[in-house]
Amino acid sequence: MDSNNVGHPESDRRAYFRINASFPVAYRLKPGPDESGEEEEFQQAESQVNLSAGGVGLVVPERLDLNTKLILKLSLPGGPPILVGGKVVRSNAVDPKEPRTRIGVQFTALGDKERERISAYVFSLQVERRRTRYV
Repeated sequence: MDSNNVGHPESDRRAYFRINASFPVAYRLKPGPDESGEEEEFQQAESQVNLSAGGVGLVVPERLDLNTKLILKLSLPGGPPILVGGKVVRSNAVDPKEPRTRIGVQFTALGDKERERISAYVFSLQVERRRTRYV
């Protein structure tokens, strides 16, 4: 499957509730075994994301292929940034004439404490939005 195709429909089944959110997100490519091991600088992604405790959907300023390994820095409110390893499971060009790409990243390295923090943040946004809808 090339990087312009969405994943298979069966991959759309979610283990965690997802919500649209806005907070600073940065990423860098995770070096492979044959690379120098020098850490790249983090690059900013767009702050509008679709977040769950299992992954995140976001827009990055470059084309990234499926299975690209990343390190993400999620700057959720109320605590230090969360560093999480992940891999690209969806990749679609925002516009074929520009490099911006909408990607789906599955978390592959996330501790229980960090996963609980993401789940609590997603839940708090859900509660807040439901409350404001009925007020």
